[in-house]
Amino acid sequence: AKDKGAFLEKFRKDRKTGKGLARGIDDLRIESLTNSFESDIVQADRLRTAKIRDINSQINDGLDILGKGGAISDKDIDEFRKQAGDVGDEATVKRVDFLERENNELKDIGRGGSGAMLRAADEARVTIEAARRAGKTTPEYLLDKEKRLRKAAEARRKLEERDPMAAAAAAHGALTMPMLSVADIIRDPQNFKDHIRANINASGMYDVAPVYMTQDTISKLKVAFEKTNTDFETQAALVSSIQEAAGPLAPRVFAQIASQTEASDLAHVGALMNPEVSKAYFKGRQAILSRTEVDEPLQGSMKNDLNKMLGASMQLKPGLYGDLLATSEAVYLARHAGKRYDKDKYENIVHELVGGRFTGKNAVGGLIEHKGRALILPRDFTRDDGAFESAFDSITDVSLRSVQDARGTPVFMNPRTGVAEAVDASSLRKDYNLMPYGAGLYVLTDRAGNHVAAGDLIEMDDGTTFYEPRRNPYVLDFSKVIR
Repeated sequence: AKDKGAFLEKFRKDRKTGKGLARGIDDLRIESLTNSFESDIVQADRLRTAKIRDINSQINDGLDILGKGGAISDKDIDEFRKQAGDVGDEATVKRVDFLERENNELKDIGRGGSGAMLRAADEARVTIEAARRAGKTTPEYLLDKEKRLRKAAEARRKLEERDPMAAAAAAHGALTMPMLSVADIIRDPQNFKDHIRANINASGMYDVAPVYMTQDTISKLKVAFEKTNTDFETQAALVSSIQEAAGPLAPRVFAQIASQTEASDLAHVGALMNPEVSKAYFKGRQAILSRTEVDEPLQGSMKNDLNKMLGASMQLKPGLYGDLLATSEAVYLARHAGKRYDKDKYENIVHELVGGRFTGKNAVGGLIEHKGRALILPRDFTRDDGAFESAFDSITDVSLRSVQDARGTPVFMNPRTGVAEAVDASSLRKDYNLMPYGAGLYVLTDRAGNHVAAGDLIEMDDGTTFYEPRRNPYVLDFSKVIR
């Protein structure tokens, strides 16, 4: 287009004199050539403009990727630079250079995680505010940079919380530990044990709640534990390996599996760390599969008896009710298929499935009734209503305060008065209900069903206080508070 433009300009000058390029050409031919050249130039400019627009769109996409915590490969940047050079647009070439600088800087900053990104954003904000106070115009790129850093920090923090090992890989540009297959876990539980430890360490590095498996591992377990998967032998071996590898952490590891796969009932059984129950569960599932469906009267009896045992107690944990129904059905069939239904045997299985067991002749753990509601006992607590009531009545204000979060004082925002009332032992006994949240873990509600301690009263250094709602309800750890 540039060559044709220069040619056309000289052609127009020569036309006036009839010399040079226009020598010997009549006016009609000159007009035709001029129109043809002008048309070619317009078309070339349109193509060039479209190409520049496309390159800049790709650069914008790259900046958006940076804003989401990602990175651009050197190969892609080199391709952008080549395309910008081909169209000969200096402004686009400069934008490619800018993208490369931002990409490299974010890589360097990103090695320090979301915290480093936020600090860099804060530094950019300090520079912006200093320019404003000085009456200077703030560079647009600096405003954009701050936004990108904050956006990237938010995206990286989510990754750190969900998959800290992936966050570490993103920070260092490479995997920090080899990926695991289901076969690897079954073949040698030590592989999974190392995997758990690496995830815990990565969680600690980013100061997030412990994560025990990468999302890559979870995705493989999700396939292995699918409801439609009837390879019970592999599933049983996998559960056994996870139990061996996780040891005391098994309930937490299985809790992550339950929250991120369909296998909540299987994870419930695995967390019990009871090989006999696990074996019965898989045997029962095989029996259910072979019979197509459970005998309807038998299934109805189990469900009715489970409802009587639990009442409305599981409304905070509806998933647990479904898990108990599915697992108790499978274990009962494994142990007593073909026999007349026995309510006592079924109830013992339910106790077993919430962590209950017998130590000699004494029953510990399982379910008891308190104020007309079923509660799951701590696993080593005697299964006796009187023993529970006695321990419950021994709770004092001092013991409640000894286990509360250092963040603040759990308070009940009374809906009638609007006053924040500290959770105390007297109210616990007289005014509040306990709702099961786990073995020995209880959520408090008032008589209307409102969460007690849905927030904390935070005290500042100057003595002032403010109310801060909780993300999750306050949970009373019975074993700790009576210790």
